Amino acid sequence: MATVTTPGEGLRFYPQDQWGLDYLFQTCNKLYIADILLMEEYPMFPGAFAYNNHPVYKVDVLGVVVRIEERSKMFLVCREHRERHMHCKEYVYRSGIHSFLYLFFAFYFSCETCFAVDDGTGVIPVACWKTKFGDIPDPDSLFSIDPQLAGKVEELKSSSRERTVGYSLGDLVHIKGKLQIFRNMKEIVSFYHKKVENSMYEVLRMLELPALYKNHYDKPFRLPYKVAQELKLKETEAQTGVISETTKAKQLKPLVKDFLQKKNIVNVCARNLLANEEFRRSVAEIVSDQAIGEDNGQPVSVVKHALSFLEQEGDLCQKSGQPGLYETLFQACPLDTIILSILRTECSKEKYSEKGCHMLHLLDELQKSRQYCKLQKAGLITCLGRLEAQSDVISATSNHYLVFS
Repeated sequence: MATVTTPGEGLRFYPQDQWGLDYLFQTCNKLYIADILLMEEYPMFPGAFAYNNHPVYKVDVLGVVVRIEERSKMFLVCREHRERHMHCKEYVYRSGIHSFLYLFFAFYFSCETCFAVDDGTGVIPVACWKTKFGDIPDPDSLFSIDPQLAGKVEELKSSSRERTVGYSLGDLVHIKGKLQIFRNMKEIVSFYHKKVENSMYEVLRMLELPALYKNHYDKPFRLPYKVAQELKLKETEAQTGVISETTKAKQLKPLVKDFLQKKNIVNVCARNLLANEEFRRSVAEIVSDQAIGEDNGQPVSVVKHALSFLEQEGDLCQKSGQPGLYETLFQACPLDTIILSILRTECSKEKYSEKGCHMLHLLDELQKSRQYCKLQKAGLITCLGRLEAQSDVISATSNHYLVFS
């Protein structure tokens, strides 16, 4: 087990809108119960918890039931549920609904079974919320359905009943749920719980956890490089008030693409674009702090940067042997004819006759040519999408293509 790292130990804690970049955030994290009990609330956002700097709010535990507590359904009798229903009580008083309706809702929502689970490292309470009308109604009482389907529903009904009731001390249970603090104690509010008949699952879990800790949980959460660079760039721009060349290039990118589409330009380079008076006036609105001209390298550099962004998105392809010269791919281009020729050759082979030629194999064949040795995957996807829209090729799978004959 690893020790929970506190904010003072040098780890960076990220705001809530960046948690989705942590691939562990949306999963039910398989953790030792001892580590779950040691976790503190995530800084800047109560309700989630931090293991190292990983935001955790859903957990997956496997353990033995060591305590069972059936909590009363009636709100007025069961005083320990008062905090949980305070919001409902306030709503009833504000809306002026009759107290009988309030008691009905309190009765409906307060049916709960609480039991404690022990995995050998610690014990944590687990709350299993149930509703009064949780059982599946008899299908015959609603509408007439096929007897075979009614049998399936009955099987699901009995299976659901077995999973949600009938736990006893010593049962091995599998729990998935959200972690929360209730009365200054951590507990799991389960949305999945099931009795495990095979005790070997407990051994397998204990063998699985050390690898998960070593490969995932103990490694700190860091933002992807490109995302971190963009955030750092925005922070620098906000502090200095100076717009960087990268930001200017991103602003210029749609302008360059619209201009190329409007003029039906096949081959393009930065200096040729700046030679056009109409384009120079458009660039002057973005690169306003520099004179537009060939003697000044700033505008040319920004346009080159914008062209490289278009290449990454698959709209352009850099030509071999001619630095800075690109071929447009978002409209009919000579590459389409070469792709169709390669597909006809490859699909005539027995290996690709049924399933089609894989996109990466097609890219490899194109990169063998001198003209398209710098073609990127995004550019190939752009051309294949256009050819498929024209019914020149057919996608047998998401990555395999057949030529339409």
